This record gives sequence, structure tokens and C-alpha cells, in this order.
Amino acid sequence: MTVLDRHLGMLGVVRWAQALVLGTGLLLLGDLVARLGFLLRALGRGQAMDVLQHYAVRTPEMLALWLPVAPLVAAMLTAAPMRRDGTLVALCAAGLAPARIFRGLLVVGLLSGIAAWVLADRLLPALAPRAEAVEARLDGDLTGGAARARAAGWRTAQGQWSAAAAYPGQGRYAGIAVRTKHPDRLVIADRLEWSAAGWTLHGVLVIQDQRTRTMPWTTPAGIGLEPPAPRDDLAIGLRPVRNIPGDELPLDRRQGQAEAMARLLQSLLPVAVLAWGLATFLAAYGRRHPGMAVALTLAAAAGPVVLALVADRLLVASRTPVLVLGATTAALLILPTWWRWRRMRL
Repeated sequence: MTVLDRHLGMLGVVRWAQALVLGTGLLLLGDLVARLGFLLRALGRGQAMDVLQHYAVRTPEMLALWLPVAPLVAAMLTAAPMRRDGTLVALCAAGLAPARIFRGLLVVGLLSGIAAWVLADRLLPALAPRAEAVEARLDGDLTGGAARARAAGWRTAQGQWSAAAAYPGQGRYAGIAVRTKHPDRLVIADRLEWSAAGWTLHGVLVIQDQRTRTMPWTTPAGIGLEPPAPRDDLAIGLRPVRNIPGDELPLDRRQGQAEAMARLLQSLLPVAVLAWGLATFLAAYGRRHPGMAVALTLAAAAGPVVLALVADRLLVASRTPVLVLGATTAALLILPTWWRWRRMRL
């Protein structure tokens, strides 16, 4: 590593840290303005600590949103003075290509990629239950012991279970419907609850062979149903895949494979955004109005982001193997990025 690489690398890291602080602060300020009335009501109920915890757990999420753009912002803040005072032109006249001059800034992109992967794979999934509990308390559930109700479904050997409102942490599920094929029947229940004795269905209606029967409560085994997994095991299985740490992802299922691949592709974004944006910025700055140069830069940098977003949807919805889609997207991110970096011109 030469003196130039060290100098620009260190300068880029400082500007990157400044961009992260400023960008994350602006996102948090936007959230504060958008939810000001909601937060003031919470403060009026004496929930100042909950408001502070809300922003403590939201900060990593905002940081993850800004990470792909921060290296490009740092690069523009580094390159603009060099372009304006002629330093960049002098270095190019001495025989150094822009790709060689700004090689030290790739360290910033790599740092952002590593940080993006750590946030998506480790920190954000670990913070998700705490964020849900804080949101529940701010919404008026002062116990805040469970996540918000959401629809859920799971499959057993006999058939499909669904719940209109699930509270997995508490072991409570409302609006239960169970469809089995052998025998062909439909079981409807007001709720499913966990206790020390196991699962209990309440307000049960069984429809089979065009006959119905009702009962105030019963166990799943009492009507010939295979009981769901124990409360904690079922709650773990029903977690949204985005809230599962990388070492617990179900890689034997497509959903888990798709999420793992999406997190890996996300780590490639910062370098791709940096390369495409900086190349456009160097070509436009000095020839166009600075505002237009920045606009063109952001438009060019949006290409890799759009590609990653499309790939994220295809990984879940398409029937193409996850590895094929992931490898194709990675190639579309890496190869054009390398070409664009090498072809940078003033």
C-alpha cells in the first residue's frame, strides 16, 4: 500500500464515519417528525424510557438503510476537492488512472459490506423481539410482553393449521382453522392456548362427512388431531425469516436459503454503489452544475440497488434454484462493477 492509498483510505474512512452519523441522524429525525404525535402521547403516559429504547433499537435499522450509500457520499466528499483544486488532474497527468488513484477508497466499500452483513445476519435479528416489545408498550400494551398480533400458519403431518391472530411468545392463537385430508374434515376454534398440560382448543366446531359437532374445549388429541409443537418450538418456527440469525436459518428450506443469499448480496452493494457512483461523479463534476453531477451520480448508483431489490423478490417468488439466482445476481453486481471501476475517466 502506497502513501496515496493510505492517505485516501484514511480520509475516506473519516468521511464515511461522518456520512454514517449524518445520514443515520437524518433518518432518525425523519422518523421523529413522522411519529411526533404518537411519541408525545407515550411521553404523556410516562414512557420516556420506552421512547429512548425505541430509538436505541431503531438506530441499527436506520444504519443498515444508509450503509450502501455512505461509501459513495464519502467518495464524493473526498474526490470533489481534489477535482476542484486540480490535484486529480495533476495525478492523472503523472500517469495515474482514476481507478488507481482512488483504490484506497475500496477499503470503505469493503468495510460497509462487512458491516451490512453483520447487521442483517446478526444484530437486526437479535434486536427484533426487543423492538416488537417496545412497540407494543408504546401502542398502549404496558406489559409489552408479546409481539403484535399477526396471522400465522404451520403444517403438521395431518394437514394445515392457520391462526388469524398469533401471539407466539405467549402461546396464544386466535381464529384457528385446521384442514385435514385423512380424514377429510375442517376444525374451527376460537383460540388455541398453551398451558403446563399442553395445547387446548376453545370454542371448537368440527365439520366432517357433512355433520358438525361443537364442544366448549378439547385437546387436539381429543378430536384426533396431531398437536402442534410445544410453545417455544412453535414460536421459533413461526418467526419471520428476517428475524432469524444466520446460524439458525432453515437452510434445508427455500425460504432460509433465499434469506441467506439476500444477506450475502446485500454485502456486495456498497462496493457496487461506490464504483458506479464515483465513476459518474468524476465524469460529470466540473462539466456540469454540481447539483446535476450529484443527481447523475445517484441515478447511476441506483442501478445496483434496483438489481438487488429485484433479486430479493425473485429469490422468494421464483422457482429458479436459489444458488443459480444468487450466482447470477452476484455476477451482475461484480463483473460490471469491476469494468466500471477500471474504465473511470475524468
